[in-house]
Amino acid sequence: MANSLVIGLRILFAALGCVMVLTLTYTLSTDGLPFRKDLLTPWMAATLVDFYINVVPLAVWISYKESNWISATLWVVLLACLGSITTCAYILLQFMKLSTQESQDPMYYVLLRHSNKCDMENKNKLSPVWIARVLFSALGLLMLGTLLYTLLTDGTPFRTELLTPWMTATLIDFYINVVALSVWVAYKESSWITAVLWIIFLICFGSITTCIYIVRQLLGMASQDPIYLVLLKSGSRLSLVHCLLFNLSSMEKTRSSLHSPTNVSLITILSIDGGGIRGIIAGAILKFLESGLQKLDGKHIRLAYYFHMVAGTSISDLVAAMLTTPDENKRAMYAAEDIISFYLKHFPSFPNPGAVNC
Repeated sequence: MANSLVIGLRILFAALGCVMVLTLTYTLSTDGLPFRKDLLTPWMAATLVDFYINVVPLAVWISYKESNWISATLWVVLLACLGSITTCAYILLQFMKLSTQESQDPMYYVLLRHSNKCDMENKNKLSPVWIARVLFSALGLLMLGTLLYTLLTDGTPFRTELLTPWMTATLIDFYINVVALSVWVAYKESSWITAVLWIIFLICFGSITTCIYIVRQLLGMASQDPIYLVLLKSGSRLSLVHCLLFNLSSMEKTRSSLHSPTNVSLITILSIDGGGIRGIIAGAILKFLESGLQKLDGKHIRLAYYFHMVAGTSISDLVAAMLTTPDENKRAMYAAEDIISFYLKHFPSFPNPGAVNC
C-alpha cells in the first residue's frame, strides 16, 4: 500500500510537471513572451497575487527541508520563476530519495528533514509559531482584499475575454500548486470528508483557503512548539514524540553526571508502566527517544540526563533502575537499547506480574 502510494505520487508529479512544461512551451510559441502590459489586466494581477501567496508555504517548506541556505535560495528562486515546474521537480526528487524503509511512511519522510532543525534552540524572543500565524493571517487578508477590490472594480472573472493564452497558462500553473497543497491537506486530515471539503475550498478560494488552513493548524499548536510540527498529521504519535524530543533537548541539562538538571523551571518525571513482557513496548519507545536525543546532543547522551526523577511500576522498576544506575564515573551504566535485550534474556525468570508488587 505504501509503495503504491509512493509510485502513484511520483507518477502524478512527474505528469503534472510535464503538463506545465508543455503548456509553457506552447504558450510561448503561440502568444510570445508574457512580459507585456496588455496582459496585466486586473484579474491577471489578482491571479498572480493568488499564485504567489500559494508559493509562500511551498517556499517556506523548501527552506526548511534544505540543509544549507545556498540550495534553499536556489530552489526558492526557481520556484518564484518557474512556478509549478519547480514544485513538481522538487517533490518528485524528494520521493525519489526515499529508501525502502522510508517508503513505509512516505509523507512523513518527504515532509520532514532527515536531520531535523529541532536541535536548534529558539533563542529569539518571538516564537516562530506566532510569526507564522501573523504572516499567513496577513497574506490571507491581502488576498481577500485583492479579491474584493477586483470584484468591485472589474466585475466577475467569469468572462470569455479574460481567458487569454497566458491567463490559461497561469491558471494551470496555479492549480498544479494547489494539487501539491491538496496532497498535504489530505495527509493531514483524519477524515476523508473534511479532506474533500478543504480541497474543494482550495480549488474555489485558492490562497485564502491555504492561509486559513495553515493558521488553523498553527492555532492548534503551543507557541513554544517547533514550527515543523505543523507539517505532520494531526494527533500523530510521531509528532508527539518529536515535540517531546524538542522540549527535552531545549532544556538546560546536566550531561556529565546523573545529578538532577539544575536551573530549570520545569520538573521532569519519567514514569514507566509495567505489565510483564508487555514492558518491552515501553523499552522500544525509550530506545527510540534516547536515539533521537543522541542525534541531537551526541552519542554519549543517556535518557536519565533529561529527567529529575525516573520511576516504574512492577517489572518496570527494573527498567528505571537500569536507566539510573551509575557506573564508576557516575554516568549511566546502561543505554535504553539495553532494556529490550534484558527483557528477552531474563523474562523467563521474572515472577508472575499478577502476583508481585515491586
